[in-house]
Amino acid sequence: MSASIDKYSVILPTYNERSNLPVIIWLLAKTFKENDLSWEVIIVDDASPDGTQEIAKQLAKVYGPEHILLKPRAGKLGLGTAYVHGLQFVTGNFVIIMDADFSHHPKFIPQFIKLQQTKNYDIVTGTRYAGNGGVYGWDLRRKVISRGANFLASTLLRPGVSDLTGSFRLYKKHVLEQLISATISKGYVFQMEMMVRARHLGFTIGEVPITFVDRVYGESKMGANEIVQYAKGVWQLLSLGRESLKRSGNTKEGSLDLQFEFYHRKIFKTGEFPSQAKQATYGRPQTHKPPHNGQKPRVIFTS
Repeated sequence: MSASIDKYSVILPTYNERSNLPVIIWLLAKTFKENDLSWEVIIVDDASPDGTQEIAKQLAKVYGPEHILLKPRAGKLGLGTAYVHGLQFVTGNFVIIMDADFSHHPKFIPQFIKLQQTKNYDIVTGTRYAGNGGVYGWDLRRKVISRGANFLASTLLRPGVSDLTGSFRLYKKHVLEQLISATISKGYVFQMEMMVRARHLGFTIGEVPITFVDRVYGESKMGANEIVQYAKGVWQLLSLGRESLKRSGNTKEGSLDLQFEFYHRKIFKTGEFPSQAKQATYGRPQTHKPPHNGQKPRVIFTS
């Protein structure tokens, strides 16, 4: 990848990632250096008791404070607000959000950047459910939950992306700032609302198939409470759209509010799924096999 004047800022939320942090930072530094890219990583740590912050400080000495910035918070305040906090310290014109536990491998970042540069997309998001995308290390229960969550949200909200619950994305900085200022959800629902609002606001989105790998060290942050909150979030977004429609009286065909109203009427009043529901799951079923080298990114939609 040729030299660029662009700078890429990675916001990396952490909680008890002492074992993972040195390796993910090494992989990020290696990826950016090999592709001749300007970069920085903003580590947003929520008062991890395992010494994550001490490791982050050591990494800043190794790679330099211009590349590694530790911006801790007083407690475990949630994923959505971690991005809000980290964005305050971003100096790049592009922002990458990802997990620190190897679920999102930095090797896909050059594909994100290439697709964004080729099509000038506002957002590029990783997908497990299109092209050669897939997951590795999940049991059947977690697969069903993830597929079901995406099916539910895609059917009701029609965001135009195949992986609504993913959190490996590249944003133009000003786009992320606008979306964050408009987003009201907390926790894992934050990611879903960001994509729904992105489509509503007319931002262009491309997708790159990725292999999602279950964490190597530590425990997953996803629990029963997050699943319940996700289901509530889908309903709240649906209700938000209906209330907005009533207030504005908007009748523009294809508007997000009308989509909310349409699905509410068809599904919750008549009990019938619209024909579009058949298209709510994208691509082939998940696979445990990692994607082949040289795979081509698949664009889901443009606005």
